[in-house]
Amino acid sequence: MKTTFKILKYILFSILGFVVIIILWFSFWYFYRNGENEIIIVPNNYQGGIIILFNQETGKEEKYNENNERVYEVPKDGILKTRFKLQDGKYSKTKYFYKNGKELRYLWPSDKVWADTTNTESIYKDSIYIYSASVGGGNIWFLVGKAKEDEINYKKLDEMWKQYSPTD
Repeated sequence: MKTTFKILKYILFSILGFVVIIILWFSFWYFYRNGENEIIIVPNNYQGGIIILFNQETGKEEKYNENNERVYEVPKDGILKTRFKLQDGKYSKTKYFYKNGKELRYLWPSDKVWADTTNTESIYKDSIYIYSASVGGGNIWFLVGKAKEDEINYKKLDEMWKQYSPTD
């Protein structure tokens, strides 16, 4: 009988130890993967490409709002150099606003509204969105504008990006 209780005690402590290890592992993973939420402020009525260059010695100082969210204020030329480090691989929420406070919605190509933005009869045809965000080389770029004008906006972005591309 004593041996049975001893065995059950070892099994219970082993299970308890395993559960504690799993909880600690998930806690570490959760805090490691979570980044700081971000607010990107775009100049009023801006349309075209936006480039955010991170970890720039001569970039704008790091700025946070009252909710402890990173604030990126994009200048009129659409190119922001910041001292912030890119939160590569970290989960964070990003919100986009015009300088006047109007929020801009991020539009996914799979979004039902996307098809409506190219339809000339749609109420969404002239809506301005953020779309095609991408991360590469420690930088972020995205487009601001009407989805139906994505070719024009991509060309603007390509022109902007030339000065930061390595030459052959």
